[in-house]
Amino acid sequence: MQGPWRRSSTGATRYLSPLDTDTCHSQSGEIIGPVGTANTYVTFFDRWFDGTRSNSDAPFPSPAPLMSHSRLIVQPLSFDGAGNVSMPCVSRWSLDISTGDTTPPAISNVSHDTPSSSGTTITWVTDEASTTQVEYGLTTAYGSSTTLNSTLVTSHSASLSGLTASRTYFFRVRSADAAGNVGTATGSFQTADGSASGSPTTVDFNSGGPATNSNLNNTFWGIQWGTTAWYYSGPTGGFSTNSISFRGSTITSGTLTLPGGTRLVSIRATNPADTGNPGASTVTIACSGQPTVSQTVNLNSTVTLTTGWTAPCNVVTITSSNNWHTNFDDLVYQ
Repeated sequence: MQGPWRRSSTGATRYLSPLDTDTCHSQSGEIIGPVGTANTYVTFFDRWFDGTRSNSDAPFPSPAPLMSHSRLIVQPLSFDGAGNVSMPCVSRWSLDISTGDTTPPAISNVSHDTPSSSGTTITWVTDEASTTQVEYGLTTAYGSSTTLNSTLVTSHSASLSGLTASRTYFFRVRSADAAGNVGTATGSFQTADGSASGSPTTVDFNSGGPATNSNLNNTFWGIQWGTTAWYYSGPTGGFSTNSISFRGSTITSGTLTLPGGTRLVSIRATNPADTGNPGASTVTIACSGQPTVSQTVNLNSTVTLTTGWTAPCNVVTITSSNNWHTNFDDLVYQ
């Protein structure tokens, strides 16, 4: 719109109260229009405050409270040629703007788990519900990001994968609240070596464990066994020395945690034809991110299961289809 313009005959803005958009009243209004034409407009500028405002003509009380909302509305006035003027009434204006929440989420407790050679998981906490995303890369320019999780939460977790071994990665976590305010925090980590290093370690279970023929709990031989699955057994089947098995007829799997940065190389399994043994056993070895290994162990047979894993992976689950009838010995990790 181009001028010249003229003000209403009062020469000043008039402030009206109270706010009542249902009946087309406004807190402030001014009539303007191009000079020499019958086209005239009225403008409204409405304000809401985070405090109590008195019913006065002054646009702001003293001291002025924090303004939390505002809007500007332009409405045309219609003339019928006989000097009569009218203005259409709109029961609800559609140009509202909210400026109440401008504070981004505060981010704390940013951490990551032990990185593998190809990935890690980043976690953090926010002081208000917000979204979850991580930018990451080999420099602080990042270049990659996880898929945005738009669910508003306060505890955040994002997994990174497809990384390069033995490299330092930089990351920036991002969380946006319901108002769109974005909080960020940065960090870095180093991925593990892609190839196993050091000499293999063999655990033969012959000494250094709990009492023979008892539950195997917590840490022995540098391995964490948990408290619910494993049993320390004397000689049985194809093993002439101590071995391990599951501790009950209803238990078919157990998880063990090797020292950090290592991987399971191999383990031997025997399947003696003892009382109640249902027959051949299928033994499975699994570790997140690695190929699952599975092999059949026939009755009165002893086999060596080799994983073929090359990357560190230290939380291993071993499963046997015939529960405690399968025993294990000579665990090798590197």
